[in-house]
Amino acid sequence: MNELHTKFASEGLSVVGVTGETQALTEPWIEKHGAKYAYGYDKGMKLMSKVGAGGYPSAALIDENGVLVWQGNPGALTDDIIRGVLPAALDLPVWEWPESAAKARKLFVKGHIAKALEEAAKLGEDGAIVHTALQGVVTGKVAGLEALMKTGDWLAVDDRLELLDDALDGLPEHDQVEAAADILKKDKVAQEILDAQKKVRKMLSGKIKKGQIPGIQKKLEKIASDLPRTAAARDAENGIRALRSKVR
Repeated sequence: MNELHTKFASEGLSVVGVTGETQALTEPWIEKHGAKYAYGYDKGMKLMSKVGAGGYPSAALIDENGVLVWQGNPGALTDDIIRGVLPAALDLPVWEWPESAAKARKLFVKGHIAKALEEAAKLGEDGAIVHTALQGVVTGKVAGLEALMKTGDWLAVDDRLELLDDALDGLPEHDQVEAAADILKKDKVAQEILDAQKKVRKMLSGKIKKGQIPGIQKKLEKIASDLPRTAAARDAENGIRALRSKVR
């Protein structure tokens, strides 16, 4: 996590560690490992449940709207997935928006960027800086989608398409989202990789019992073998490593 903080903090990524342990156990660990990122306590690990995490370690990537865009074993969180979100980071944090932009802020937080832009446009001078910040988010989101497509991480692309379809509805950039969705739909290889990635995600989601691990591992090994050097193989291999750590 220190590596992620060092690499991406200047680009807008906030790394936050969350633990269910006590402060007495956590503080010595933080000092020993020289953690440079923020951290907090989650008694009962309710946050893990909310993001669908099923084991340790787990990571979640949340975008500028507070939407969960990725969740899984930290080993599967690639630089490409992170970079797919960072271009859309806000230049002007929502807490710095003028009070008159309260409605635009509410719409933006709910993921309705197109509607937030409409509200900002009504505010005249007060809304100009907000409108500019929102337009930057739109441009960044589309750029992030295009970057993800180049990596061949089709599950991340599919997740992002679902979010952007509603968020950018009514904007010119929505046409680019529809075009990307059409490319994914017609690309048979991409669909095969996407289907495999969805299977990997499903296999690794929720609580996994020790007796299930050998069977799941065998299925993951087959996916990695059938689709070598793809995002599906990467996800499967990361899943295998995570399962092995459970039986040590």
